[in-house]
Amino acid sequence: MHNDEQLRPSRDLHNTSFINKLYMRSTLVPVKTGQGNECILVDLKDCSTSFLQDADSFFVGSDRFRLLIRGVEYYVEVLYGDSFGAAYQKSIM
Repeated sequence: MHNDEQLRPSRDLHNTSFINKLYMRSTLVPVKTGQGNECILVDLKDCSTSFLQDADSFFVGSDRFRLLIRGVEYYVEVLYGDSFGAAYQKSIM
């Protein structure tokens, strides 16, 4: 039987791998919201079903991001004035 500490490294590796893939699919949109937050476009074309499910879980209900448009591309507001790279990293800590 595994305890939580034994399972955590595998989950951390999955999170890190997912964040790396998400970062590669993300592009900064050259506009800011009324609150001055960055917006990003996440290209989900040709991604796996599991990646799409992970991306949906990552953004929906997040306190760091606000999903503005959901489709083949996600348009996402990065909250609290963070850059999207910093927000991605904070979300796996």
